[in-house]
Amino acid sequence: MNFNDLKTKLDSIGVNEQTYCLGGDFGDEQYCLEKINHRWRYYYSERGQKMGERLFDNESDACEYMYSILENDPTVMF
Repeated sequence: MNFNDLKTKLDSIGVNEQTYCLGGDFGDEQYCLEKINHRWRYYYSERGQKMGERLFDNESDACEYMYSILENDPTVMF
């Protein structure tokens, strides 16, 4: 899975796109996934802090992890 696949899957299950960010401008109170020096970093952004940070060696594992988090969080659904 890549960023595009992840976005498609999140859209299909009704995840509000204001609740996450994929590799761009990160806001507050968002699940975030970004590429940093050949690795992918997942975290939850809250008040300028990076909570629950995890690093992945490949994009697919990072996307699968983020999907599993978001699909189980009812607060991100429309």
